[in-house]
Amino acid sequence: MEFGDESEQKRAMNEMNGRLFSTRPMRIGPATNKKNMVTQQYAKASHPEVSTKVKTQKDAIELAVNMTTKAIQHSYFKIQKLTNRRGLTPCQIRALNDSLEIVSETLDKLGQVMKGLEEYDTKKSLKQHVEDL
Repeated sequence: MEFGDESEQKRAMNEMNGRLFSTRPMRIGPATNKKNMVTQQYAKASHPEVSTKVKTQKDAIELAVNMTTKAIQHSYFKIQKLTNRRGLTPCQIRALNDSLEIVSETLDKLGQVMKGLEEYDTKKSLKQHVEDL
């Protein structure tokens, strides 16, 4: 269960503690807040360009595509590493190869998106650019 802030968390614990919600008593314990500071700090530390580079909608889209591309490349290499394991059944090998093919196609499509973004005229609105495509 997540709470918006600490006061909401305390109020919920006081109101619900010890009440019966089914045939068994439910005890409410401490929960994390919705906005976890550690996660926010990690995002800023691992992707510093998030706060410095994004000035336009195009920048936000490029950043999202770049981050997605990095994550998918990471997945590709993990799947590739799995294919080198010994003792895989033919079915497992086919499944891993199919996964590599799908991930490769996805990376190609993301490359096309980046190429399209490079050609994007920043004077046009995103809606106009979509209509042009």
